[in-house]
Amino acid sequence: MNKLTTVLSLIRIILYRTLATAIVLAPIVINILLEGNIVSSLLYTPLLSIIFLGVAIVLDSKLTNIPSAHLPLLPCCLAKVTSSAKAPAANEQLPQGANINKKLTHAA
Repeated sequence: MNKLTTVLSLIRIILYRTLATAIVLAPIVINILLEGNIVSSLLYTPLLSIIFLGVAIVLDSKLTNIPSAHLPLLPCCLAKVTSSAKAPAANEQLPQGANINKKLTHAA
């Protein structure tokens, strides 16, 4: 049941993002097909696209912030990989004998 919910949530997000992309690009496509005048090409078309993009971003953030207990977003195997992964610290020392400069000069 958990895997089915995960797959359904991923499908829902993919369908939403596809639909949102089509809606954001719709004013541009309509302007090209109808050969709009200069005012609509430079003012109204970009303004409508930006407004639709803002609405799509807000809805996407609401869709992806649903708690994982209700609608998990990551497959089980991916969640295990990301939880066990460790990013190296910026001040972490290189292993003994590692010489990056030597490797870079010989590669050239």
